[in-house]
Parts: sequence; C-alpha cells; structure tokens
Amino acid sequence: MTRLAIGILILATAWLLVSPLWNRGWYRATIARPASVAIAASGLYWAVERCF
Repeated sequence: MTRLAIGILILATAWLLVSPLWNRGWYRATIARPASVAIAASGLYWAVERCF
C-alpha cells in the first residue's frame, strides 16, 4: 500500500467517524470552532516563519 493510499484511508476513516457528529448542537462550539482557530493559528505561524 502506498503512502497516498494510506493517507486517503486515514482521511476516509476520520470522515466516517466524525460525520455523524456534525449535526449535533454542541459540535460546532466544542469541536469545529476551536479546530478552525488551531488551523488558522498554525497557518499564521507558518506564514510568519516563511516571511522572516
């Protein structure tokens, strides 16, 4: 199995595990927003590192 196939398998498994939670009321406040902030912060850190 190639690395690409393993990556796709991991993403598909994560999607299958998390997708039932998307319609829960607590999911957006507890999981989605903090995860989005963490992704944005890591992207900002990476951009600053690349510029300086």
